[in-house]
Amino acid sequence: PLDSAKRELREEAGIEAATWTEVLRMDLSNSASDEHAVIYVAQDLTFFEPEPDHDEELELRKLPFSELFGLVMRGELQDSLTVAAVLKVELMLREGTLRLQK
Repeated sequence: PLDSAKRELREEAGIEAATWTEVLRMDLSNSASDEHAVIYVAQDLTFFEPEPDHDEELELRKLPFSELFGLVMRGELQDSLTVAAVLKVELMLREGTLRLQK
């Protein structure tokens, strides 16, 4: 999963990260699908020109984690994978098991 995450971040967002921390593994469905997700925090970033697939339209926004957490808590971001990942990162920050770089 990590190699795929690195490749997708580079191709779609034009970002490479020197530091990767796994924060969450999650089954995306408990019934008809066996699809799994692994979420990482990527840090020590280097930015390049993105190379998304020709049929992909992406909008990238850079914001502090505190603002992202606020979006989740206000219900402005609602997809389950994002909500679970953001809440897990917040817990790790509070427990001191993860430190975000500024």
